[in-house]
Amino acid sequence: MVDSFKFHLPTRVHFGEKIIETAGKKSRRFGSRALMVSGAMGKNSGALQKVTGSFEKAGIETVVFDEVEAQPRVKTIESGARVARDTKCEMVVGIGGECPMDAAKVMALLAKDTSPLEYYFGAHEIKNPPLPIIAVPLTAGSGSEVTPFAAITTTNDFLDIQAVVSPFIYPNAAFVDPQFTLSFPATVTINNGIDAFSHCIEGYLAKSSQPLTDSLALEAIRIIKNYLPTVLEDPHNLKYRAKMSYASLLGGIVNAQTGIGLVHRMGWHLTLNSGAAHGAANGLLLPWACEFVLNRAHKKMAGLATALNDNLEGPGEEESVEGVVESIKEFIFQTGSVPGLNKEELTDEKIKVISKRTLKNKAAIKENWGDINLKNIESIYHKALQFQISI
Repeated sequence: MVDSFKFHLPTRVHFGEKIIETAGKKSRRFGSRALMVSGAMGKNSGALQKVTGSFEKAGIETVVFDEVEAQPRVKTIESGARVARDTKCEMVVGIGGECPMDAAKVMALLAKDTSPLEYYFGAHEIKNPPLPIIAVPLTAGSGSEVTPFAAITTTNDFLDIQAVVSPFIYPNAAFVDPQFTLSFPATVTINNGIDAFSHCIEGYLAKSSQPLTDSLALEAIRIIKNYLPTVLEDPHNLKYRAKMSYASLLGGIVNAQTGIGLVHRMGWHLTLNSGAAHGAANGLLLPWACEFVLNRAHKKMAGLATALNDNLEGPGEEESVEGVVESIKEFIFQTGSVPGLNKEELTDEKIKVISKRTLKNKAAIKENWGDINLKNIESIYHKALQFQISI
Protein backbone atom coordinates (compact mmCIF):
# COMPACT_ATOMS: atom_id res chain seq x y z
CA MET A 1 0.00 0.00 0.00
CA VAL A 2 1.27 3.49 -0.88
CA ASP A 3 0.74 6.19 1.74
CA SER A 4 -1.22 9.29 0.76
CA PHE A 5 0.80 12.31 -0.36
CA LYS A 6 0.57 15.73 -2.04
CA PHE A 7 2.56 16.88 -5.06
CA HIS A 8 2.33 20.34 -6.65
CA LEU A 9 4.33 21.49 -9.67
CA PRO A 10 2.66 24.30 -11.64
CA THR A 11 5.75 25.09 -13.75
CA ARG A 12 5.58 24.13 -17.43
CA VAL A 13 9.02 22.67 -18.19
CA HIS A 14 10.58 22.88 -21.66
CA PHE A 15 13.72 20.74 -21.81
CA GLY A 16 16.19 20.06 -24.59
CA GLU A 17 19.05 21.23 -26.77
CA LYS A 18 18.32 24.60 -28.40
CA ILE A 19 14.96 24.80 -26.62
CA ILE A 20 15.86 28.40 -25.76
CA GLU A 21 15.23 29.35 -29.38
CA THR A 22 11.51 28.80 -28.75
CA ALA A 23 11.41 30.64 -25.40
CA GLY A 24 10.33 33.99 -26.79
CA LYS A 25 7.55 32.58 -28.93
CA LYS A 26 6.24 30.39 -26.10
CA SER A 27 6.30 33.34 -23.68
CA ARG A 28 4.22 35.75 -25.76
CA ARG A 29 1.11 34.68 -23.86
CA PHE A 30 2.52 36.43 -20.78
CA GLY A 31 2.81 39.88 -22.36
CA SER A 32 4.80 42.10 -24.69
CA ARG A 33 7.54 43.50 -22.42
CA ALA A 34 9.94 41.48 -20.27
CA LEU A 35 12.46 42.33 -17.56
CA MET A 36 15.53 40.17 -18.24
CA VAL A 37 17.26 39.51 -14.91
CA SER A 38 20.84 38.24 -14.83
CA GLY A 39 24.31 38.79 -13.45
CA ALA A 40 27.93 38.46 -14.47
CA MET A 41 27.53 34.79 -15.44
CA GLY A 42 24.79 35.45 -17.97
CA LYS A 43 26.38 38.61 -19.31
CA ASN A 44 29.92 37.29 -19.71
CA SER A 45 28.93 33.93 -21.21
CA GLY A 46 26.72 35.47 -23.90
CA ALA A 47 23.68 33.59 -22.58
CA LEU A 48 21.86 36.78 -21.60
CA GLN A 49 22.18 38.09 -25.15
CA LYS A 50 21.00 34.78 -26.60
CA VAL A 51 17.90 34.62 -24.40
CA THR A 52 17.13 38.29 -24.98
CA GLY A 53 17.44 37.69 -28.71
CA SER A 54 14.86 34.89 -28.57
CA PHE A 55 12.36 37.21 -26.89
CA GLU A 56 13.01 40.14 -29.21
CA LYS A 57 12.69 37.88 -32.25
CA ALA A 58 9.23 36.95 -30.98
CA GLY A 59 8.23 40.61 -30.79
CA ILE A 60 8.66 41.01 -27.02
CA GLU A 61 10.38 44.21 -25.86
CA THR A 62 13.13 43.58 -23.33
CA VAL A 63 14.48 45.61 -20.43
CA VAL A 64 17.79 44.29 -19.09
CA PHE A 65 18.69 44.25 -15.41
CA ASP A 66 22.08 42.52 -15.17
CA GLU A 67 23.22 43.64 -11.72
CA VAL A 68 22.40 40.53 -9.66
CA GLU A 69 25.39 39.59 -7.51
CA ALA A 70 26.27 36.26 -5.94
CA GLN A 71 23.90 35.89 -2.97
CA PRO A 72 21.57 38.77 -4.02
CA ARG A 73 20.91 41.49 -1.46
CA VAL A 74 17.63 43.19 -0.55
CA LYS A 75 18.58 46.49 -2.22
CA THR A 76 19.35 44.68 -5.51
CA ILE A 77 15.95 42.99 -5.50
CA GLU A 78 14.16 46.24 -4.73
CA SER A 79 16.10 48.04 -7.45
CA GLY A 80 15.13 45.45 -10.07
CA ALA A 81 11.49 45.52 -9.00
CA ARG A 82 11.49 49.29 -9.35
CA VAL A 83 12.82 48.97 -12.92
CA ALA A 84 10.05 46.48 -13.72
CA ARG A 85 7.39 48.88 -12.40
CA ASP A 86 8.84 51.98 -14.05
CA THR A 87 9.12 50.32 -17.46
CA LYS A 88 5.73 48.56 -17.15
CA CYS A 89 7.14 45.09 -17.70
CA GLU A 90 4.56 42.31 -17.94
CA MET A 91 6.83 39.38 -17.11
CA VAL A 92 10.19 38.72 -15.44
CA VAL A 93 12.81 36.34 -16.87
CA GLY A 94 15.55 34.98 -14.59
CA ILE A 95 18.70 33.93 -16.49
CA GLY A 96 21.59 32.30 -14.64
CA GLY A 97 22.21 30.08 -11.68
CA GLU A 98 20.19 30.10 -8.49
CA CYS A 99 20.84 33.74 -7.64
CA PRO A 100 19.38 35.44 -10.76
CA MET A 101 16.44 33.03 -10.84
CA ASP A 102 15.66 33.61 -7.15
CA ALA A 103 16.09 37.36 -7.63
CA ALA A 104 13.71 37.32 -10.61
CA LYS A 105 11.03 35.58 -8.54
CA VAL A 106 11.06 38.25 -5.85
CA MET A 107 11.36 41.13 -8.33
CA ALA A 108 8.22 39.79 -10.01
CA LEU A 109 6.52 39.80 -6.61
CA LEU A 110 7.57 43.32 -5.64
CA ALA A 111 6.72 44.67 -9.10
CA LYS A 112 3.07 44.12 -8.15
CA ASP A 113 3.31 44.77 -4.42
CA THR A 114 5.35 47.58 -2.89
CA SER A 115 5.35 46.10 0.64
CA PRO A 116 8.85 45.92 2.15
CA LEU A 117 10.64 42.76 1.04
CA GLU A 118 11.24 41.80 4.69
CA TYR A 119 7.49 41.28 5.09
CA TYR A 120 7.69 38.20 2.89
CA PHE A 121 10.56 36.45 4.64
CA GLY A 122 9.27 33.09 5.75
CA ALA A 123 5.95 31.85 4.45
CA HIS A 124 3.71 34.91 4.72
CA GLU A 125 0.62 35.17 2.59
CA ILE A 126 1.21 37.07 -0.63
CA LYS A 127 -1.35 39.81 -1.17
CA ASN A 128 -1.04 40.16 -4.92
CA PRO A 129 0.12 37.46 -7.35
CA PRO A 130 3.45 38.43 -8.96
CA LEU A 131 4.13 39.12 -12.59
CA PRO A 132 4.56 35.92 -14.65
CA ILE A 133 7.99 34.38 -13.96
CA ILE A 134 10.13 32.58 -16.54
CA ALA A 135 13.30 30.76 -15.50
CA VAL A 136 16.29 29.94 -17.72
CA PRO A 137 18.97 27.99 -15.81
CA LEU A 138 22.50 28.28 -17.19
CA THR A 139 24.00 25.70 -14.83
CA ALA A 140 23.07 22.19 -13.70
CA GLY A 141 22.66 22.49 -9.98
CA SER A 142 20.19 24.75 -8.21
CA GLY A 143 16.89 23.49 -9.64
CA SER A 144 15.45 26.93 -8.80
CA GLU A 145 13.55 26.87 -12.09
CA VAL A 146 10.95 24.56 -10.51
CA THR A 147 10.82 25.67 -6.84
CA PRO A 148 8.64 28.07 -4.80
CA PHE A 149 11.67 29.40 -2.87
CA ALA A 150 13.94 32.41 -3.19
CA ALA A 151 17.00 32.94 -0.96
CA ILE A 152 17.88 36.56 -0.19
CA THR A 153 20.94 37.82 1.70
CA THR A 154 20.37 40.29 4.52
CA THR A 155 23.12 42.55 5.81
CA ASN A 156 22.10 43.71 9.25
CA ASP A 157 24.37 42.83 12.18
CA PHE A 158 25.31 39.51 10.57
CA LEU A 159 25.27 38.23 7.00
CA ASP A 160 22.32 35.85 6.80
CA ILE A 161 19.97 34.19 4.33
CA GLN A 162 16.24 34.75 4.49
CA ALA A 163 13.84 32.83 2.30
CA VAL A 164 10.69 33.91 0.52
CA VAL A 165 8.45 30.86 0.28
CA SER A 166 5.18 30.78 -1.63
CA PRO A 167 3.49 28.72 -4.36
CA PHE A 168 2.93 32.06 -6.10
CA ILE A 169 6.64 32.30 -6.97
CA TYR A 170 6.89 29.00 -8.79
CA PRO A 171 8.04 30.00 -12.28
CA ASN A 172 5.24 29.82 -14.82
CA ALA A 173 7.66 28.34 -17.33
CA ALA A 174 11.19 26.97 -17.31
CA PHE A 175 13.44 26.57 -20.35
CA VAL A 176 16.20 24.09 -19.53
CA ASP A 177 18.73 24.06 -22.35
CA PRO A 178 21.83 21.93 -21.60
CA GLN A 179 23.91 23.80 -24.19
CA PHE A 180 24.28 26.71 -21.76
CA THR A 181 26.23 24.52 -19.33
CA LEU A 182 29.01 24.07 -21.89
CA SER A 183 30.22 27.63 -21.27
CA PHE A 184 31.42 27.25 -17.71
CA PRO A 185 34.65 25.97 -16.16
CA ALA A 186 35.06 22.78 -14.17
CA THR A 187 34.73 24.51 -10.80
CA VAL A 188 31.24 25.77 -11.70
CA THR A 189 30.26 22.32 -13.00
CA ILE A 190 31.51 20.65 -9.80
CA ASN A 191 29.90 23.07 -7.37
CA ASN A 192 26.55 22.93 -9.13
CA GLY A 193 26.66 19.16 -9.48
CA ILE A 194 27.32 18.76 -5.75
CA ASP A 195 24.50 21.20 -5.02
CA ALA A 196 22.07 19.04 -7.03
CA PHE A 197 23.44 15.92 -5.31
CA SER A 198 22.73 17.56 -1.94
CA HIS A 199 19.17 18.48 -2.94
CA CYS A 200 18.42 14.88 -3.81
CA ILE A 201 19.93 13.29 -0.70
CA GLU A 202 18.40 15.91 1.60
CA GLY A 203 15.02 15.46 -0.05
CA TYR A 204 15.22 11.68 0.18
CA LEU A 205 16.05 11.78 3.89
CA ALA A 206 13.51 14.49 4.74
CA LYS A 207 10.59 13.56 6.98
CA SER A 208 8.34 15.25 4.40
CA SER A 209 9.53 12.94 1.60
CA GLN A 210 6.97 10.75 -0.12
CA PRO A 211 6.98 7.94 -2.73
CA LEU A 212 7.13 10.19 -5.77
CA THR A 213 9.94 12.41 -4.46
CA ASP A 214 11.84 9.33 -3.29
CA SER A 215 11.79 7.82 -6.78
CA LEU A 216 12.90 11.10 -8.39
CA ALA A 217 15.64 11.65 -5.79
CA LEU A 218 17.12 8.18 -6.14
CA GLU A 219 17.08 8.41 -9.94
CA ALA A 220 18.88 11.76 -9.83
CA ILE A 221 21.46 10.46 -7.32
CA ARG A 222 22.31 7.61 -9.71
CA ILE A 223 22.62 10.00 -12.65
CA ILE A 224 24.85 12.48 -10.80
CA LYS A 225 27.00 9.71 -9.35
CA ASN A 226 27.60 8.35 -12.87
CA TYR A 227 27.68 11.48 -15.01
CA LEU A 228 29.32 14.27 -12.98
CA PRO A 229 32.74 12.55 -13.20
CA THR A 230 32.07 11.79 -16.89
CA VAL A 231 31.25 15.42 -17.63
CA LEU A 232 34.48 16.49 -15.92
CA GLU A 233 36.43 14.10 -18.15
CA ASP A 234 34.60 15.15 -21.34
CA PRO A 235 33.21 18.65 -20.67
CA HIS A 236 32.11 19.34 -24.26
CA ASN A 237 29.91 16.25 -24.56
CA LEU A 238 26.37 17.63 -24.73
CA LYS A 239 24.81 14.21 -24.11
CA TYR A 240 26.51 14.02 -20.71
CA ARG A 241 25.70 17.64 -19.95
CA ALA A 242 22.03 16.95 -20.68
CA LYS A 243 22.07 14.13 -18.14
CA MET A 244 23.31 16.55 -15.49
CA SER A 245 20.74 19.21 -16.43
CA TYR A 246 18.03 16.58 -16.13
CA ALA A 247 19.29 15.42 -12.73
CA SER A 248 19.43 19.03 -11.54
CA LEU A 249 15.82 19.50 -12.67
CA LEU A 250 14.77 16.38 -10.74
CA GLY A 251 16.59 17.69 -7.67
CA GLY A 252 14.68 20.96 -7.90
CA ILE A 253 11.37 19.11 -8.17
CA VAL A 254 12.27 17.04 -5.09
CA ASN A 255 13.40 20.12 -3.16
CA ALA A 256 10.15 21.94 -4.04
CA GLN A 257 8.09 19.19 -2.41
CA THR A 258 10.23 18.36 0.63
CA GLY A 259 11.57 21.79 1.55
CA ILE A 260 15.05 23.00 2.44
CA GLY A 261 17.22 20.57 4.38
CA LEU A 262 19.72 20.85 7.19
CA VAL A 263 22.73 20.82 4.83
CA HIS A 264 21.55 23.94 3.02
CA ARG A 265 20.66 25.75 6.23
CA MET A 266 24.16 25.09 7.56
CA GLY A 267 25.91 25.61 4.23
CA TRP A 268 24.56 29.11 3.72
CA HIS A 269 26.55 30.32 6.73
CA LEU A 270 29.80 28.87 5.38
CA THR A 271 29.16 30.60 2.06
CA LEU A 272 28.29 33.99 3.51
CA ASN A 273 30.82 34.14 6.31
CA SER A 274 33.76 32.02 5.17
CA GLY A 275 33.86 32.32 1.38
CA ALA A 276 32.92 28.76 0.41
CA ALA A 277 31.09 28.23 -2.87
CA HIS A 278 27.49 27.19 -2.18
CA GLY A 279 27.68 23.70 -3.67
CA ALA A 280 31.10 22.97 -2.20
CA ALA A 281 29.92 24.01 1.27
CA ASN A 282 26.99 21.62 0.94
CA GLY A 283 29.29 18.80 -0.13
CA LEU A 284 31.54 19.40 2.85
CA LEU A 285 28.61 19.09 5.28
CA LEU A 286 26.66 16.37 3.49
CA PRO A 287 28.37 13.22 4.86
CA TRP A 288 28.03 14.34 8.47
CA ALA A 289 24.44 15.58 8.19
CA CYS A 290 23.57 12.23 6.60
CA GLU A 291 25.34 10.41 9.40
CA PHE A 292 23.21 12.30 11.91
CA VAL A 293 19.87 11.55 10.25
CA LEU A 294 20.65 7.96 9.21
CA ASN A 295 21.45 7.07 12.79
CA ARG A 296 17.82 8.01 13.47
CA ALA A 297 16.16 6.80 10.25
CA HIS A 298 17.59 3.41 9.28
CA LYS A 299 14.62 2.63 7.05
CA LYS A 300 15.99 5.12 4.52
CA MET A 301 19.48 3.66 4.44
CA ALA A 302 18.84 0.75 2.05
CA GLY A 303 17.46 2.90 -0.76
CA LEU A 304 20.21 5.48 -0.45
CA ALA A 305 22.93 2.84 -0.34
CA THR A 306 21.50 1.22 -3.47
CA ALA A 307 21.48 4.50 -5.41
CA LEU A 308 24.95 5.54 -4.27
CA ASN A 309 26.40 2.22 -5.39
CA ASP A 310 24.22 2.04 -8.52
CA ASN A 311 23.26 -1.48 -7.42
CA LEU A 312 19.94 -2.46 -8.96
CA GLU A 313 19.94 -5.71 -6.99
CA GLY A 314 19.59 -3.84 -3.71
CA PRO A 315 22.06 -3.19 -0.89
CA GLY A 316 24.19 -5.94 0.51
CA GLU A 317 24.05 -7.14 4.09
CA GLU A 318 27.20 -5.25 4.90
CA GLU A 319 25.62 -1.84 4.28
CA SER A 320 25.72 0.42 7.31
CA VAL A 321 25.53 4.09 8.20
CA GLU A 322 29.32 4.18 8.04
CA GLY A 323 29.26 2.59 4.59
CA VAL A 324 26.80 5.13 3.21
CA VAL A 325 28.76 8.04 4.71
CA GLU A 326 31.95 6.64 3.21
CA SER A 327 30.31 6.39 -0.24
CA ILE A 328 29.31 10.05 -0.08
CA LYS A 329 32.80 11.07 1.07
CA GLU A 330 34.41 9.09 -1.76
CA PHE A 331 32.21 10.82 -4.31
CA ILE A 332 33.12 14.26 -2.93
CA PHE A 333 36.81 13.26 -3.17
CA GLN A 334 36.30 11.96 -6.71
CA THR A 335 34.79 15.19 -8.00
CA GLY A 336 37.53 17.32 -6.51
CA SER A 337 35.09 19.62 -4.75
CA VAL A 338 37.12 22.07 -2.65
CA PRO A 339 35.22 24.58 -0.48
CA GLY A 340 38.05 27.13 -0.15
CA LEU A 341 37.03 28.15 3.35
CA ASN A 342 38.72 30.93 5.24
CA LYS A 343 39.50 28.61 8.15
CA GLU A 344 41.05 31.40 10.23
CA GLU A 345 37.61 32.97 10.55
CA LEU A 346 35.99 29.72 11.68
CA THR A 347 37.00 29.90 15.31
CA ASP A 348 35.13 27.85 17.91
CA GLU A 349 33.27 31.01 18.87
CA LYS A 350 32.25 31.69 15.26
CA ILE A 351 31.01 28.11 14.89
CA LYS A 352 28.86 28.59 17.99
CA VAL A 353 27.39 31.75 16.47
CA ILE A 354 26.56 30.21 13.10
CA SER A 355 25.23 27.08 14.81
CA LYS A 356 22.81 29.23 16.79
CA ARG A 357 21.80 31.00 13.57
CA THR A 358 21.17 27.66 11.92
CA LEU A 359 18.97 26.57 14.81
CA LYS A 360 17.05 29.85 14.81
CA ASN A 361 14.16 28.24 12.92
CA LYS A 362 14.19 25.07 14.98
CA ALA A 363 10.60 24.16 14.07
CA ALA A 364 11.42 24.01 10.35
CA ILE A 365 14.48 21.83 10.94
CA LYS A 366 12.58 19.50 13.27
CA GLU A 367 9.76 19.17 10.76
CA ASN A 368 12.14 17.94 8.09
CA TRP A 369 15.06 16.34 9.94
CA GLY A 370 13.85 15.46 13.42
CA ASP A 371 15.10 16.63 16.79
CA ILE A 372 18.45 18.36 16.69
CA ASN A 373 20.19 20.57 19.20
CA LEU A 374 23.01 23.07 19.24
CA LYS A 375 25.59 20.45 20.20
CA ASN A 376 24.56 18.28 17.20
CA ILE A 377 25.00 21.17 14.78
CA GLU A 378 28.35 22.22 16.22
CA SER A 379 29.52 18.61 15.93
CA ILE A 380 28.54 18.47 12.23
CA TYR A 381 30.44 21.72 11.56
CA HIS A 382 33.57 20.46 13.33
CA LYS A 383 33.50 17.10 11.51
CA ALA A 384 33.07 18.94 8.19
CA LEU A 385 36.06 21.19 8.88
CA GLN A 386 38.16 18.16 9.73
CA PHE A 387 36.95 16.54 6.49
CA GLN A 388 38.13 19.57 4.52
CA ILE A 389 41.68 19.03 5.74
CA SER A 390 41.66 15.59 4.07
CA ILE A 391 40.21 16.76 0.72
